[in-house]
Amino acid sequence: MHIDIEWGNGRYKRPDASYIPHPRPNPQLPGAENVTKMRLLDRPWPTIVFEFAKSNENVPQLKEYRDRYLRPDCGTNAWVGIKYYENAKPASDTWWMSVAVRDVMRLTPPSNSAVARDS
Repeated sequence: MHIDIEWGNGRYKRPDASYIPHPRPNPQLPGAENVTKMRLLDRPWPTIVFEFAKSNENVPQLKEYRDRYLRPDCGTNAWVGIKYYENAKPASDTWWMSVAVRDVMRLTPPSNSAVARDS
């Protein structure tokens, strides 16, 4: 399912793919009232987001998207990003991939501005 994601300041982004379970929030589960919603769109954040880049986005842009999806005021729990580098010979094509998840056990946001760090 493709849905627009609220970036703030009236800006939106459509991820390459995202998933929101139905119903979200599930009223039968404890804490359903605490599910973070996008302010302007008034719907829950997707629980997982996929970003795939081939020609129009680079790795630093993908990392910026990752940091935005996992910032403390968002509700996305997992992010997967892939950058594909196509070469003249398909056998020499390469790719970069990153998977990042929200630290659901952390009760307060980190003191620095970066939510996820590369290893």
